[in-house]
Amino acid sequence: MTWAITQTDPSGDVWRSLCAEHEHLLFHDSAWEPVLRAGVSDESLAFVVTEDGEPRSGAIGVVVSAAGIRTGYFSYPYGGLIGTLPDNDKLRALLKQLGKAHNLSQIQLVGYPGEPERDWSGFECTPDQTNILPLDGLTPESLLASYKRIRRQEIKRAWKRGVSVEICDDNDSIDALYRFYLETMMRTGGVARYKPALIRSIVEELAPRGSARLSVAIHEGTRIGAMLVVDSDSLSHGLMLVSSAEGRKFEANKVLLHTAVEDAIKAGKDGFDFMPSGQSARGVAQFKTLWHTDEVPLVHRTLVVQPLRAQMWKLMLGAAKRWPMRNLLAWKRGRSS
Repeated sequence: MTWAITQTDPSGDVWRSLCAEHEHLLFHDSAWEPVLRAGVSDESLAFVVTEDGEPRSGAIGVVVSAAGIRTGYFSYPYGGLIGTLPDNDKLRALLKQLGKAHNLSQIQLVGYPGEPERDWSGFECTPDQTNILPLDGLTPESLLASYKRIRRQEIKRAWKRGVSVEICDDNDSIDALYRFYLETMMRTGGVARYKPALIRSIVEELAPRGSARLSVAIHEGTRIGAMLVVDSDSLSHGLMLVSSAEGRKFEANKVLLHTAVEDAIKAGKDGFDFMPSGQSARGVAQFKTLWHTDEVPLVHRTLVVQPLRAQMWKLMLGAAKRWPMRNLLAWKRGRSS
């Protein structure tokens, strides 16, 4: 048998057929490629691994560049490989071949829920986790009753005070979501990873086909919080959940999240994915456990192709995570799309 790796068109028949044959998430789907190109990098990259000319596996992602150093991400925020893979030595050799052909310093395969287990020796492995709320047996009516009493009281109190949730796709609501996002990153000291163009692209590209929805919490005619959810076949993914200072007073996040989970139940999803927030984000992790979620371990793998450039990339990322840079990055993201 002969294994090979080739670039492929993420919107072409080869990639669509591969996705149809294997379990995958929305982030592997052809529909996600325009979102990546608009909101992450204008250089998308997809590849397939073939056995005797037949596509067996592959990934879709982007090439991100900074200071002349190029890194391949497969994918963003989830991704990794789908399909049947060759043995580990052959896989590493094929990926290095791809990396050299595209002048990549390294290739990152992002772990995702439901990813098949296999040998990843020779890759740099970074542990992570997501939290998933199983929806089996829940109905929209029983969902609220499944919470602890204090959670039910908080949500009911918010409703009583006039907080409502609406599905929106207008520019003002998209802008409000991003404004709340920047405010949250500034308040918590986080880096604003998502660009405005990513949010806009998700709403414009995926909402019309029923794969995304932007929910806005409203109190007395004012937007006080927003949540962006995208849907895979069996999971709903809470991509962003943010609120204003006023929204935090009125428990907007909890009302938005409850509504999103309720929508996932109505859509027949198996679970609601809270998405990774980084192992250092303890406050966010604690918030997720309040909803009786299951911790699902993930592993992100990095294959170094150009050691010196990969080390320089790591140093740049380390600098970006320092406090003085965090606020600057958040401010700059608000000024660019």
